[in-house]
Amino acid sequence: MLTALTKDNQLVIADKKLRKKDLYFCPACHNQVRLRRGKILLPHFAHRQNAACFALLENESERHLVGKLAILNFFKGANLEGDLEVYFPAIQQRPDVLLTNGQHQTAIEFQCSPLSAERHKQRNKGYQSLKIPVIWILGEPYLERKLTGDKIAQFAYFRKNLGIYLLYWRSEFQVLEVHYQVKIDCSQKIYYQVMQFSTYYDYAKWLSSAQISVGASKGNLSVYRKLMKQIQTGIFYNSTNYRSWQNYCYVRGSSLMQIPRWLFQDLQMKPLFRQSNIIWEKLVIVTIQADYHNELLPKDYLNICRRITDLLGGPYNFLQIPNAEKWYDEFYKKFYMMLIQNLMLKIKNKSAM
Repeated sequence: MLTALTKDNQLVIADKKLRKKDLYFCPACHNQVRLRRGKILLPHFAHRQNAACFALLENESERHLVGKLAILNFFKGANLEGDLEVYFPAIQQRPDVLLTNGQHQTAIEFQCSPLSAERHKQRNKGYQSLKIPVIWILGEPYLERKLTGDKIAQFAYFRKNLGIYLLYWRSEFQVLEVHYQVKIDCSQKIYYQVMQFSTYYDYAKWLSSAQISVGASKGNLSVYRKLMKQIQTGIFYNSTNYRSWQNYCYVRGSSLMQIPRWLFQDLQMKPLFRQSNIIWEKLVIVTIQADYHNELLPKDYLNICRRITDLLGGPYNFLQIPNAEKWYDEFYKKFYMMLIQNLMLKIKNKSAM
């Protein structure tokens, strides 16, 4: 950690000017900590071995220590008040950076190491209890790993003019990197655009004024072939998921390989499903045809949609995006209209949808 209390209860930031022989204490547990520094190592404080601290920030990498100090300077450059590792006793948490603008506070969490969704939700809940919004910025280890739908759901934000976006800090270049317009295609390939900012002023200006095209990406033959190859390979090698989906289709008189070409229209979409949206659509169609003979009430259709979503692993829980569950209903309704247009569905009650 980068901050500690002196014996006079003064909060100090670790630097080369401090004396190692002086006494320093953890702001959270008040146990004594040691000042560490070297020719290469960034100055920081460390608890003694086996110290019991409920807000322990040990095992921080050099990258994390350097990064959160740089992030503090990034935001302070915009005349915001900023502090490192401010401890909140009520929730036993301390964000990496706390920004203050008048009466408004914002917590910044700089995440380099893996973080479970459950622990993430607990930390968010703590800040929410204090009415402090939190911004999660990912470190370079997350850039080095393959981006997945689960990580998008865990860390992404949403704005109408940016779509779904993620924030990263690149320590090497001292820039905030934004991955925006995050979308996924039917083969589970993830797409996004990138912007970098060296000052908060430039980032804030872009954030409020950017006008991003939200036009749909039309289907093409190569993406169709790629997905069909994935399905064929999964069935051939008896993959658990593909075997389950194929059996689901088989008992209803169909095959997973029999996918209508009209499904390959708008191929890039929000990451809503843990498997290909085309497989989701195929299973919905098979269910409607076999179980309802192409005629059902809108409420039955919505139940089918939710059941197939659960069959494919369940919906994502977008931790940073309020009301993201409405995206599912919007997608269900859009596909409902596609089914009608392609004569795959007869409506029993048109006014109920």
